[in-house]
Amino acid sequence: MKSVLNSVDNGAAFMEHIAGEVTTIATCWRIEQQPAKGVVLQAGTAQAGTARTLTLNASAVTLNDNYAGYTATLNSGSGASQSRNVVTSRKNLLSYSKVLSNAAYSVVNGATKVSFNSQLASDGTMTADVLEFAAQTNSSTLRIVTSSEDGITSYTYSVEVKVATGTYSFTLDSYNVTGGHMESPALVATTVWQTFTWSWTRPASATGTDIRIRNGITGAAQQLIIGEQQLEIGLVPTALIHTEATPAVGIAVDTPWSSNLALNSNDFTIGSGWAKNNCIIDNTSVIAPDGSATASHIKSYVFTGRIAVSRDVAVVANTKNTASIYLKAAEWDKAVLFIDQTTVAEGAYYGNVALNLATGVSSNPAVVTLESAGDGWYRAALAATPTVATYRMEVVPIDPAAGGVNAVVGDGVSGIYIWHAQLNIGAVAAPYIATGATPALLPDATSSYAITPTTKTVCFTNASQDITYQGLVYESSLGADPSSINSTAQLNVDNLNITGSLVAPAITHVDLDNGLWDYARVLVFAVNYADLTMGHMVLRSGYLGQTTTGRTIYDAEIRGLTQALQQDQGRLCEERCDAAFGDSRCGVTKASYTFAGTVTSVADGRTFGISLMQANTYFTGGELIFVSGLNRGAVFDIRTSTVGNVVLYEAANHQIAVGDNILVVAGCDKLRTTCFTKYNNVINHRGFPDIPGVDKMISGT
Repeated sequence: MKSVLNSVDNGAAFMEHIAGEVTTIATCWRIEQQPAKGVVLQAGTAQAGTARTLTLNASAVTLNDNYAGYTATLNSGSGASQSRNVVTSRKNLLSYSKVLSNAAYSVVNGATKVSFNSQLASDGTMTADVLEFAAQTNSSTLRIVTSSEDGITSYTYSVEVKVATGTYSFTLDSYNVTGGHMESPALVATTVWQTFTWSWTRPASATGTDIRIRNGITGAAQQLIIGEQQLEIGLVPTALIHTEATPAVGIAVDTPWSSNLALNSNDFTIGSGWAKNNCIIDNTSVIAPDGSATASHIKSYVFTGRIAVSRDVAVVANTKNTASIYLKAAEWDKAVLFIDQTTVAEGAYYGNVALNLATGVSSNPAVVTLESAGDGWYRAALAATPTVATYRMEVVPIDPAAGGVNAVVGDGVSGIYIWHAQLNIGAVAAPYIATGATPALLPDATSSYAITPTTKTVCFTNASQDITYQGLVYESSLGADPSSINSTAQLNVDNLNITGSLVAPAITHVDLDNGLWDYARVLVFAVNYADLTMGHMVLRSGYLGQTTTGRTIYDAEIRGLTQALQQDQGRLCEERCDAAFGDSRCGVTKASYTFAGTVTSVADGRTFGISLMQANTYFTGGELIFVSGLNRGAVFDIRTSTVGNVVLYEAANHQIAVGDNILVVAGCDKLRTTCFTKYNNVINHRGFPDIPGVDKMISGT
């Protein structure tokens, strides 16, 4: 989303209409939270990932949904950084959640592990295993050896299951060493992947828990195809988190992660690797679906035959992939999107489907979909499973009179528009991600990630109806009451404030108290809601200043851009470093000195015990961030610290509870000796300890 300070202002046209006594003028307010600087709840290198999940590193906080509502940012391969909203976070208590060959999975009573990594899993990869139950009456069984969490009695087990043909009945049960077993009702697997779950509460007297998949039909032999498995705390199943050698914490995100195996995905020019058959790219500055001038025009030669733009793409054989590209009618309004295997002379084609770019209709939507992207653009998508390691992705523009893809009549002028090609892993077209010389990959054990607080944007208007402008909805009923704008020619702070209701969910008492709206950016502008194409006229821009809250309302000062002119600028020559710990001038990697822990005892709102045992004063001068509880998201400066205890400068705004999850950042007193001995970073020390001070001047030496 655009920053509120980078909006386009069409004030001239707007003023012209005001002069014409237009009465449909409304004032709109946009308030955008500043990203929490330096606040990283969790960061590192992932253990594994799937299209919608990410398995975090070993130091992740394990409380259920501890990261829900935050933002996960992923860097994988050469693709651009991706950010997604975290929906759930859980710990999968199983090791090797998708590896039946591991010793953690045993078979009894005639069950057999038939094959490993031999079947297509639900994510399109060849990673599913085959389990066979014997035809006998004593229930052949797959036994999953697990370890229980101390003090926890409620669990949920989930497993992906399908069969090759027909249907098959089976059951899940939990077996406790001293508490017997509890069994699910009969479950029926079909030829479609399903996730089956079994939740139970373990008896208080039980010790140890095994999970079993049992033959549900007496005397019938059958094979089950097994995918991902998960054992989690609680009675509500969530997204499956992949694990390897150890149980791990993972997150599920709201939108699938993107991958793109097609290189130079929006560079179709000579030298990019995209072949042009009987055509050229004659324009690379066409207006694209996102409003940028980055789309391209395919222009045909004077030629009758096959006209196409294509490239070979390295893929993983026997893994589901989806090819997609944005298309728009130009002189011609039809096209075909192909995938073919280049090891075959003519190619084993997928997707010989006519796409009408004038009407947005695919002649066979079960094979190739055509989704509108606005302004005449459509995203064509085609899923297929290659049997070899190379695909050829090909777009063929079609002239109105063509007798087929190999009989297109080029005229030296006509063609279609194209933008952003993608070949992603999985059965559906993922959100687009650009590539250059190397592919963008799904998250795996090499991916780096960070989980940070999510920024919010609140939009409202004084109009009597909601207004949708530049992709955002400005609500007319948010319970906010801005004051009139008073501007002068002086450089003093403009007189402007906003009063709002804390009953509305947009801005809450807790978020204000925890500082999540501090210095939020503000844009105030006017529009003609009867004709939004006129643009807008900016009335004020700035940021939130002093905010006060009552029982049901808040009152916030809006500080204009001239406020910055009243602040002292420049550096002071003093003994201590003036860099912020962990910023670019400091150079220390802040995440390396950030530790996850919990609150172990509470004396008052400033003083409490923590589970971290660093030496006395290690955290003095550092930061403490609440990751859960009533103070979630709030950041506090640490006044003093001893082993297992901290004292804050200011009391927390809300009750601190034992068990609250926290992140604690090491302190820095900004002295050169500390920079040298604690952080080995003296080369970046920004202080001036060798300048003589007042005491030196007075001494006369």
